[in-house]
Amino acid sequence: MLSSLLSATFCLFVIQAPIESTYARTHVHTTTAVGPSRQYTPEDIFVGRTFLSGFDFFTGSDPTHGRVHYVDERTALKKNITYTSHDTFIMRADHMTVLKSSSRGRDSTRIQSKKAYGHGVMIVDIRSMPIGCGTWPALWSNSNNYNWPHGGEIDLIEGINGAGSTTTALHTGWRCSMKKAHMAQTGNLVNANCLSNDKSNYGCVVHPKATVPSFGNAFNAAGGGWYAVERTASAINVWHWPRHGSVPGESGAHYDFSGFMHISGSLRFANTKAPILSNPIDPQGCRLPAAQPMLSSFTPSATFSLLVLAAASTVTANAARYYQPQDSFVGQGFYDGFEFFTASDPTHGRVNYVDQQTAVSKNLSYTTSNTIILRADSVATLNSTGPGRDSVRIQSKKAYGLGVTIANVRAMPIGCGTWPALWSNANGVAWPQGGEIDMIEGINNQGASSSVLHTGWNCAMNTSSMVQTGALGNLNCTSSQGNNAGCIVQPQSSVPSFGPNFNAIGGGWYAIERTSSMINMWFWARNDSSVPDEVRHAGFASQTSKQINPANWTTPYANFENSACDISQFKPQNIIINLTLCGDWAGSSYPSTCPKTCVQHVEEDASDFQDAAWNIASLTVWSPANVPTKRKVSRRSRHHLAAGSYRAAAGIASF
Repeated sequence: MLSSLLSATFCLFVIQAPIESTYARTHVHTTTAVGPSRQYTPEDIFVGRTFLSGFDFFTGSDPTHGRVHYVDERTALKKNITYTSHDTFIMRADHMTVLKSSSRGRDSTRIQSKKAYGHGVMIVDIRSMPIGCGTWPALWSNSNNYNWPHGGEIDLIEGINGAGSTTTALHTGWRCSMKKAHMAQTGNLVNANCLSNDKSNYGCVVHPKATVPSFGNAFNAAGGGWYAVERTASAINVWHWPRHGSVPGESGAHYDFSGFMHISGSLRFANTKAPILSNPIDPQGCRLPAAQPMLSSFTPSATFSLLVLAAASTVTANAARYYQPQDSFVGQGFYDGFEFFTASDPTHGRVNYVDQQTAVSKNLSYTTSNTIILRADSVATLNSTGPGRDSVRIQSKKAYGLGVTIANVRAMPIGCGTWPALWSNANGVAWPQGGEIDMIEGINNQGASSSVLHTGWNCAMNTSSMVQTGALGNLNCTSSQGNNAGCIVQPQSSVPSFGPNFNAIGGGWYAIERTSSMINMWFWARNDSSVPDEVRHAGFASQTSKQINPANWTTPYANFENSACDISQFKPQNIIINLTLCGDWAGSSYPSTCPKTCVQHVEEDASDFQDAAWNIASLTVWSPANVPTKRKVSRRSRHHLAAGSYRAAAGIASF
């Protein structure tokens, strides 16, 4: 079991003799235990993409008769049922398809380590596990060289329906039972008989204390944690440490269980707290199992969820996904935190950007307790030789680096000739050397928003490395290429992400996460039931003291990653919200279905710009946080977080 657990779906560390694994990373130590101190040396490590090389995808019928269809690696990657980053491995079930009662089960994944492991230690770092009604996740091991259960089965993590404590169990085909008087452990012995033909194959079962968040909803709400299993010739021990518990640091091997794992020398697996499970050989003749491969499976029945494993050897892979409130702009707060831009339009639009006093006096901008309006003039008829139509462009006084920005937008400017954008730019260096990030941008009532990166250095996107739901329009981000088109991603065309369709459903939420290695973008429509509560409530007073974790969100529609681009060259940037008219893009792509020429329309048809307005509820900026705060998560939000959650890799920070 130790071995199988190690190579399972997560980050794993296997050590010969005992085994240790981490769901961000898995390590296996393989060395004979030395004396009572039980020292182990590294054998195998599984982190991120190495799970794909160290594990096989199981595609047979589910032996437990679940309403599930296990798919191969190629199908899992294609359907986004599994994916990896440098420090994360994701396994989940399909959450898009409505099944017919006569069809095969819901697509899901089950993987098994290519190697079988014997005595040793495995440590697994897990950020979250599948939850929801009908789910049956497990991380376990089984011996393939014997007819089950004669080689033994070891269940490290197993449970159903996202509730209660994890079930740690042994199943055997020979006479085997546990003696409570001999078991030095903190967990509760539920059943002592390990023999498979007893109590419908219940096995000998131990549960952690009920107060420990070892499984399901409680486990995920606590940010996950670490499981470790040690297997010797005379015992099998299992430990669990919550994410914020007293996790041991193994100085001999330089382990830092708070999120890093650096391997050097040997692991001394002693002098730690009592395990939750301690199964010694019973005097009546209980033989411990032979070497076993690690298995990880998810058998859903009705709902679907995500299993995320994180690597222990990367720099704060888990902590870097937590963010704390930095700035929140709501209503009047926009005037306090932003400046009005009054220079000539750099994109050559037929527009005249006005200062705050003029904007307020002409009703081009105003605020309420929960709203800011930014719009173009819709009254004046222009002289062809005079200045352009009055409009607004505001820019944050502060520049933001790594972090998350969430924009709650109720409506955006629409109409022929309009070119609205919510974007950021590095002002301390000559454009585009510090990079430009366009979160929302489009023209002339087009269907989907364009999210774009512009760079002054050699930068391109690698489609095979991008985990996203959106459509990639252009790969090259370098401004000198492709007439400065930049690398472009758009949400799916069926999603109302821009223009009249966006406004018709009351808008929605855009979010951007920026890290040193990735920039991710999300969009949730106003009526989308999957929007995380921490996004929905961003900007509310009740959220200003809480942390957020994008690792629990749905898959982003845009995932700009660093395999062919140095993302770290994007400098701290000022946030910009503006509306220009015609100009380099909207003017050159002015559709024939619109009246007159673009410039003539702007100059002569003032009333057509009554809907050319931003209506923004809030814009909130979050900075990286090392230690997440504990918070309650509703049952509904937990389900959504698990059901379509995003990987634990690095992403984007502030916009």
